[in-house]
Amino acid sequence: MTKLLVVDADRELAAILSFTLERAGFAVSMTANVQSASRIVVEEEPSLVLLDAGLADDGALELLRDFRARGRSTGVMLTGHGDENARVLGLESGADDYVTKPFSPRELVARVRAILRRHSVEPLAPSTSVAIIRSGSLIFETATHTATLRGRSLSLTPTEFRLLRYLMANAGIVVSPAALLREVWGYSDPSGGGELVRTAVYRLRRKLCHARMGETAGPELMTIPGVGFLLQTTPAPGPALAAAAV
Repeated sequence: MTKLLVVDADRELAAILSFTLERAGFAVSMTANVQSASRIVVEEEPSLVLLDAGLADDGALELLRDFRARGRSTGVMLTGHGDENARVLGLESGADDYVTKPFSPRELVARVRAILRRHSVEPLAPSTSVAIIRSGSLIFETATHTATLRGRSLSLTPTEFRLLRYLMANAGIVVSPAALLREVWGYSDPSGGGELVRTAVYRLRRKLCHARMGETAGPELMTIPGVGFLLQTTPAPGPALAAAAV
């Protein structure tokens, strides 16, 4: 039985989470603080952690980084409405996803299963895909899980690696948020995940811009309003297509 860890200062909510996940067939441990969560991670080796974003100041982000360093499939941040900074920090620390409170139990279970399923097949990816993907000055090496832009290494989270790989494989083509949720996040039902995609695209775009170090030429990750996202690695013919803000 797959082990999960719920870390939430709201004990009532944590109990509801545990009950929901146990009914779905998971073995669940529960704690209200990061210190005991760190001990449980070492002793029980859970496959995934669901972590209250409100505990960020108590070391929650460090817990995520440590969990990822152990080769585990980090997990899900539990955030409140308007907690954009918490979501961004959590995702940049290696979280795979976030769920906004209040949440649908069905959606939560579906996202947990998608993360676990995705990580269970990820080690096979290098042998079943192209070894090197090139999109202009962008180079992605699947075997070593590295990406460079004009020779400069990109520091990306695992989710950003998957996102970049998919966008590079479809460079020059507009891809919809629903397609990204299916192919990058592994969600069979892509509804309701638009904000997750926009946040991830924003972070990836920012890192690509930083790697260009002010140079205007180079790959551009664009938002096409109402349609999706486009990775363009060569100048567009005719009038310039401006990148829309996320």
